[in-house]
Amino acid sequence: MGALHPFRIGSWVIDPGRCVACKGGDEVRLEPKTAELVAYLASRSGTVISRGELLDAVWPGMVVGDEAITNAVAKLRKALGDDSRTNRLIETVPKRGYRVVADSLAEPVPGEARARKAAGPWMWFALVLGVVLLVWMLVVWIGQAGDQAPPVAETPSIPDRPSVSVLPFVNLSDDPAQEYFADGLTEDLITDLSRVSSLFVIARNSSFSYKNRALDVRQVGRELGVKYLVEGNVRKVGDDLRINIKLIDASKGEQLWGERFDGALDELFDFQEMITGRIVEALSVERTHYEEDFAAFRETNATAAYENYLKGAAEYTRGTPESFRLAITHLERAVEADPSYGRALATLAAVYWETYRNLWHRRLDISPNTQTWQRADDYLVRSMIAPTALAHKVAAEMLTFNRRYQEARKEAEVAIALDPNSPQGYVALAEVQTFMGAPEKALPLLHRAMRMDPRGHASYFFALGKAQLAMGNVTDAVASLAEAVERSPENRLAWMALLSAYGTLGDVARATRALARLDALQASDRLYSFTVSVAREHWPFARKSDRESFLYGLRKAGVPEG
Repeated sequence: MGALHPFRIGSWVIDPGRCVACKGGDEVRLEPKTAELVAYLASRSGTVISRGELLDAVWPGMVVGDEAITNAVAKLRKALGDDSRTNRLIETVPKRGYRVVADSLAEPVPGEARARKAAGPWMWFALVLGVVLLVWMLVVWIGQAGDQAPPVAETPSIPDRPSVSVLPFVNLSDDPAQEYFADGLTEDLITDLSRVSSLFVIARNSSFSYKNRALDVRQVGRELGVKYLVEGNVRKVGDDLRINIKLIDASKGEQLWGERFDGALDELFDFQEMITGRIVEALSVERTHYEEDFAAFRETNATAAYENYLKGAAEYTRGTPESFRLAITHLERAVEADPSYGRALATLAAVYWETYRNLWHRRLDISPNTQTWQRADDYLVRSMIAPTALAHKVAAEMLTFNRRYQEARKEAEVAIALDPNSPQGYVALAEVQTFMGAPEKALPLLHRAMRMDPRGHASYFFALGKAQLAMGNVTDAVASLAEAVERSPENRLAWMALLSAYGTLGDVARATRALARLDALQASDRLYSFTVSVAREHWPFARKSDRESFLYGLRKAGVPEG
């Protein structure tokens, strides 16, 4: 792939990392594959590049035709104001291919500004909040977390600060379809409490592992390593709403506080604020001024937007192509009802980004896959009007994929600062560290994420396996990656990493089975069989030694060069 640093073509400055072209004070957006194509052409300025080479370089492992190149070149010319008849910048060489006209290409642009434009005062609020909370977290972290802590403890110890898990609310409505509403209220309460830095809050994944189960509160407290539990139920009939909630000391099995909230649906947001405040008060903790300001910020006042968000978020959490399709429908309705609903916009960005990474675009009737990237980026930019931890986590992952590591690290740090009890921010930061060439720094981040979520999630084991593999702990990496694919069988990236680990160990039998499974996943989405060249595109290692070590493992596993 061509270099990702900015460069000039004629009077235009192209920044392929940001997917923009700039001239004077104007900035024109480029689709990701259009930006990749021009970067590749520019890296070979004056040389005619065949269509076949362009397809291999820009669309590796994807079943696309020549029309993909034709469309990308047409869009590039339109963006740059070029003309196929004059060929001032991009020349079509009949029956041979394309080239950047050598005279039009200047040297790379040093120090070109790449920062994303701030999208309103909430971005600045988020950054200030991020710095303050991040400093606080680092102090606490140094005092509480050792680098060698086991990733998952059999019986987690109780933290020094107040610790709590919000168990799934019970749906008491006669309509089972209202389950999404009860789950959504649970998740929102977890999120609201997670933003209180003086609390330790168990993540959603572990809390929801107790859904629809008869519970012994003492046992749950021991298994999750928390002192307090929140239990609740909700009944929603039309616009009538009733929420019952209680706070329990799990170590004693005693109720500390309980209350019932009766009213209309349009009072829901007030109820949520009161519930969070009462729990914080009952636990005798204090919120910082920044946390109080953030708690006072209401993400939306539109109940229709909120209900559609809850439905979409529930489908997004299921994590399948079919559920993603439904998630998009509900989330787009939420955004129609409230165009500034930052959390709904961020979740849309996450859905499209994960669709891009998983190559599920055809299952969602989207083609080519670059459209999913473009939609993710568009929704991500819009979400920054009211930034969330999820938005910054997605930004970190997209920037890492584009090899913009320093920016990615800052985005992950802001995600952690906005929601210090969310494991996903730590996982995103860990992945940045691994790809930057510092996998040893990823381990304590992942251990911390796994303590917040003792029941574990496939993404944690995937990130842990990648870090272990990069450190040369191949046997440990195999165990972690095998757990990742067990929990998420369609994660082809985890299968790729597991293949490399098997190859490095010389385990041909298991490598053969894993490669067959990966090729089956590729075929199910009408993609080319897996090759080393496909892997090179999807693994953004900063260090050549890390990249070559990973690809060496694939070759030893029997993966064809491609």
